[in-house]
Amino acid sequence: MQCIQMSIHEHGPLQFKHGFPVKYEGPFLAGANAISVQDDDGTIVIQEIVTHEYSLRHTFVRLVNKTIIKGITLGEGLYSRVMRKNKLCHNIKGAGKITLREKEFSLIRADGISGSITYRGKKEYETFDCWFSPSLLHKIAPSFPSIQSILENDPGGKTILLSKRNKTIDKKTDAIIHEMLHCPYSDDLQRFYFETKVNEYLLSLLATNDTIKPEKPPTEYQIRAVYKAREIAINNSAGRYTIAEIARMVALNASDLKRIYMQVFGIGIFETHLEKKMQQAREFITETGKPLKEIAAIAGYKWTGNFNKAFKKYYGETPLQYRRNC
Repeated sequence: MQCIQMSIHEHGPLQFKHGFPVKYEGPFLAGANAISVQDDDGTIVIQEIVTHEYSLRHTFVRLVNKTIIKGITLGEGLYSRVMRKNKLCHNIKGAGKITLREKEFSLIRADGISGSITYRGKKEYETFDCWFSPSLLHKIAPSFPSIQSILENDPGGKTILLSKRNKTIDKKTDAIIHEMLHCPYSDDLQRFYFETKVNEYLLSLLATNDTIKPEKPPTEYQIRAVYKAREIAINNSAGRYTIAEIARMVALNASDLKRIYMQVFGIGIFETHLEKKMQQAREFITETGKPLKEIAAIAGYKWTGNFNKAFKKYYGETPLQYRRNC
């Protein structure tokens, strides 16, 4: 998630400075980079943590007069926003008008967000945003109808509002946000902490947004079968076996195999194969100087263009962008 531009209609682009403004008392997002604007019209503070898999952003706004701020954010994936303080009216290109009251959230699948927000004067606003990469969505999609439907239909650049009607976060989700804002760790522990919390946060939001049916725990026989299926999937580099064929090889029907595999590993069989290919490709991109055409061939892609598309869909960036940003 990358903020490209924020502007006010009457004054043009906002001129942010690095760091916090004078007398800013929080909240603070541990480990985040901060930018801010403070003048006679008010105060805006944005704190952001950006990774390839997710981005976190806390925004604080206090303005003197009613103001409409326009903004553009790039990056393919799922965008969530929780209204932490007050109420805001959004006008999002492709999704329409969205009004969020305190504790309500929105979920939008898009290649980027473009739109405007209306702020009333003499009020304080706080929002907590999280961007989830396509690779994270692929891992959890089979358990959530709203995500699975979108990925199967592959809408490309289409903006889709998942939260059709406003829903309020529960106490668990609110607690996760609080924990992320007050992360007690630093350096490597901090990164691990955020990775864990972001996954927990995503699952909590989607569980609130979707209706989840409880599933029976798998038997020992079924667990052994899916471990065998996983070994087959990992070594299925040429894509020789379909899911139906793997199911027959481990003596399960295809629907049970997919369901139990997801329960045990938290990822689908196809995603296991794709994950291995993408991880291998990422290692070659970041750790070697091999040409992208050669890496594409190693990953099993005849055409570099198809590899670029698959890599961007998985990581949110093309191979060249990923290599430059490492």
